[in-house]
Amino acid sequence: MKKMILAASLVCIAGLAHAVESPKWDMVQLGYLSVDLDDDISFDGFGIAGSKLLGENVFIMGAYGRLSEDVDVVGDSVDLDYTPLSVGLGVRHPVAPNIDIFGVVSYEDVELKASYSGDSDSVSDNGYGFSAGVRAMVIPSLELSGSLNYINMEESETGFGVSAHYYFTDQFSLGAGYSKSDDVDGTSLVASFYF
Repeated sequence: MKKMILAASLVCIAGLAHAVESPKWDMVQLGYLSVDLDDDISFDGFGIAGSKLLGENVFIMGAYGRLSEDVDVVGDSVDLDYTPLSVGLGVRHPVAPNIDIFGVVSYEDVELKASYSGDSDSVSDNGYGFSAGVRAMVIPSLELSGSLNYINMEESETGFGVSAHYYFTDQFSLGAGYSKSDDVDGTSLVASFYF
């Protein structure tokens, strides 16, 4: 009897795994972003990101954000703009019908601009990054993902990111994400469009 129950369970699990598609890589995301730098300044704004498969396992990706914050300095308001950019090349490998592992090498750039009484000044930095992670369609309408990240600019940052996306249709999902590194914490709420 135990063998029959085990066999039936394995058949059900195998059937579910084949019923769930692999994660979608051809997409564009638009969303709200919030970033805390050094637990000191919080920026809010919007971003765009996307990825596109170049063949079966290689993909390109990019992300751009425009965030801002007003800071009081001696009774006056200083406008701060935070602009991160990431462009990369990645490889994905399916390890199950509904699970992909991936790795990305990226160019990273960030600019911080301060404006006050018509004057402005900015500082920027750039470097490279590596990330490795997993994306899984745990049910046909829910994707979970996680990654470990390393960025080397003026200083190096290591961290992680997690996200969940709920698919309303094959072409549209809404998701939320959280990332944390040595000096930067981020949250996101995004709408994703798949093609």
